[in-house]
Amino acid sequence: MKRTDIVMTEKLRAFLAFDLGHMDERLFPHRLADLRYSDDPDLLLDLYYPQEPRETYPVFLLVFGGGWVSGFRRSKYVEAMLAPLRFGYACAVAQYTLALDDVFPRPISDLKRAVHFLHTHARELHLDTSRLTLWGESAGGHLALETALLPDAALGLEGLSTAVSSLVIFYPVTDVDTLNDQARRCGFAESPLAADSVLGLFLGPRWQDAETRRLASPVHFLRPDMPRLWLQHGDQDTLVPYLQSEELARAMEARCPAVPLHYECAPGLVHTDPWFFTDANLRRMFRFLEETP
Repeated sequence: MKRTDIVMTEKLRAFLAFDLGHMDERLFPHRLADLRYSDDPDLLLDLYYPQEPRETYPVFLLVFGGGWVSGFRRSKYVEAMLAPLRFGYACAVAQYTLALDDVFPRPISDLKRAVHFLHTHARELHLDTSRLTLWGESAGGHLALETALLPDAALGLEGLSTAVSSLVIFYPVTDVDTLNDQARRCGFAESPLAADSVLGLFLGPRWQDAETRRLASPVHFLRPDMPRLWLQHGDQDTLVPYLQSEELARAMEARCPAVPLHYECAPGLVHTDPWFFTDANLRRMFRFLEETP
């Protein structure tokens, strides 16, 4: 932990203690490991390939969750997100800077650099980055949306290749300013945004600054040429209110109606519900991604 402004509360300690462990790397032998995608030697990327050889592969960049403060690129939870391998896609998993080490917007800059790396090394890595999908869940869903939608210029990253063709997003934060009110409407016992919440830690000392909150809210950066979006949330989610996804979907329908959108509020499902990762759901998702616009 590099930051010195964090107070290790019992709530944060309990959050950090949740750990599913390390993935079984033996299950994924077709891999290029520890690719350095930026100037930071701690930021490495693993690239997984399907068993069936092809000249080029469409590719997913997987953005793991963990409340912005935890998670790693080879966690047990990442295994479920490697499902696109079974459908002929390569999968990249990039470590990004966690909120214990730096604040918003650092991880978004990291992930934009990871996208740039995949584009600029596509030929040698046998990737078709004209079909590059960002898939994020929970905090990773928020970061994936920000990576695709927040203008590069807002982060001083002009000149990078950061184009993305599709987004797959599960139960994300989409609007920091409406989050607490929506949580109250959904009966949450605590506010998701507070100085000592994981989102507050991620936003850092400027978490109450209006411009910081706007930049951290992807709903403000929808545009007519944005990637197609598969968006799912459970209506019994007690960590991120489903109204966040509903707000994003309604804004997208109003402001960029020509962009393909699948929004689904799944009844009875909670945060990280295994149903989201079932083959039946993923097959629906891939049909949507592969439809001709």
